[in-house]
Amino acid sequence: MNKTRIIAAITAIALGSINSAGAVVWNGSVNFDFTLGANWDGGVAPPPNLQFSNQNVTINAGTPLAGLVTPSFIRVGDLDVAGTLHINGPGEIRINQVNPSRITGQVAVVNGGTLSTDGGGEITLQNSGELHITTNGRLVNRGTPLFTSSFDGMFIRDSSTLRTSGNGVSENFGQITQTGGTNIVQDSGIMTNVNAMSDYLHDAGSIIVQDSGRFRILGGRYVNSGGALTV
Repeated sequence: MNKTRIIAAITAIALGSINSAGAVVWNGSVNFDFTLGANWDGGVAPPPNLQFSNQNVTINAGTPLAGLVTPSFIRVGDLDVAGTLHINGPGEIRINQVNPSRITGQVAVVNGGTLSTDGGGEITLQNSGELHITTNGRLVNRGTPLFTSSFDGMFIRDSSTLRTSGNGVSENFGQITQTGGTNIVQDSGIMTNVNAMSDYLHDAGSIIVQDSGRFRILGGRYVNSGGALTV
């Protein structure tokens, strides 16, 4: 049977008896609850608020993790999703590395869950990847080129889709660069440039605002150099 495996190297002290080699391995053999020991190799769940600092979390294609319930907070280095990931509230996954986290599969942030980046985090939506923020879910982009010259916060590329709907909230405190794909804000979803440091660079692709959705520029800049904006 195929298993979704989440591997993140951390100290053996923090893990106790989970894995003496220092690797946390998710197998999801019972259900999608991060707090249940039986879902982890070794039978012991990591403690709440564990930080997978500077390490990668990978969800491979064909290994869905729908209905993920996280502890209250998980910090990861890079998040690469080629399969399916649902982040349910009140959990939060925060990305804290400058290496790009790639979404080429499907990620849904639902029921008050949060996907966020630190100032050093980057999210890239590419290929036909989809990120859906809905039912009070929240996306928080803090990545900005003012933090380091090596990245630009968040990218929307290729034929990917960012969708904010159903009272979902997408907040940009850093920089979003759209060079393709579609950004859809609909059904009471809200996307906001929050402050003076917020930039949305719309080079190509489409932004579609419909059905009571709101695209707000409260601070910073929206720069359109070839994208399509439909309101």
